Amino acid sequence: MLGCGCLLSACSTDFEVTTDWKDITIVYGLLNLNDTAQYIKINKAYLDPVTNAEDIARIPDSLYYDSLVVTLYNVSSGFRDTLQRVDGNLEGLVKEAGEDAVFVASPNYLYKSKRILQEEDLYRLEINKLNGKEILAAETRIVNRLRALAFPISIDPDHGGSCDFRVWNTENSKLKLRWESTKYSKVYDLYFRFHYREVANGVSTCHTLDWKLFSDRTCRDCDQRELMEFEVDQESFLNFVRSRVKVDPAATRYAQCFDFVWYIGSDELNTFVEVNRTQSSSIVQTQAVVEYTNIEGGRGLFSSRFDTVMA
Repeated sequence: MLGCGCLLSACSTDFEVTTDWKDITIVYGLLNLNDTAQYIKINKAYLDPVTNAEDIARIPDSLYYDSLVVTLYNVSSGFRDTLQRVDGNLEGLVKEAGEDAVFVASPNYLYKSKRILQEEDLYRLEINKLNGKEILAAETRIVNRLRALAFPISIDPDHGGSCDFRVWNTENSKLKLRWESTKYSKVYDLYFRFHYREVANGVSTCHTLDWKLFSDRTCRDCDQRELMEFEVDQESFLNFVRSRVKVDPAATRYAQCFDFVWYIGSDELNTFVEVNRTQSSSIVQTQAVVEYTNIEGGRGLFSSRFDTVMA
């Protein structure tokens, strides 16, 4: 969910790739209505004309600011919340460590808010660098909760908990899903999570399989609710299960239930992902780097997302 990175090298021997030291602030934060805490990652990013960039990346003082005042302001209600600096490693957000890690793994400073978010409200992130002149800012709307209109899945308890596939259309084996897009959302990913129980040699174990139905499905207008549909093919699902579950004559398996797992992102998040995907897939080495940011006075992304499981 959170991350940061910067361009640390360049390929040229004809001119200097570094100039005088310049402090650039990198900010990443995705507010989520479902989360009990919100985390914002704030780092320094710069090229030093003297010190090797990889050495800089492993020095905590070169990545983190000594003193920042970070505020999450609900523009809609007028409430301000000053975020607390915490070590993400102690919050369950452990940073990658090891010899191959580019950035220092500890500490992993993040800025935390425990304030409950309000759906559809406008939030403004403000970062005061306490140098008398630099205040960074960004705004995002909170993605609303999803409204499912038709998800006809059922379980037949009279057959050992097996799935009753009569909910699928018998003519074309298609299961039609319908939902209403949420306000201020743009992009949708959906997974079909299948739970089953396996009994082998007298031992019962529970298992799950996640089948991606689609990703990067977008609605037309973020400000309006839109009816969206998708058809799930029964045979495709069965083929997926066959590909993931090996035949075992000693095992008996029972379907238990299905979940629909949703990941929903705002317009800014969708644009950020699209720009970075286009950039990373470009085969033209001389093409100018396109960078998307919505951070005033810095770089990065401040946006909103929502994830939910419909059982």
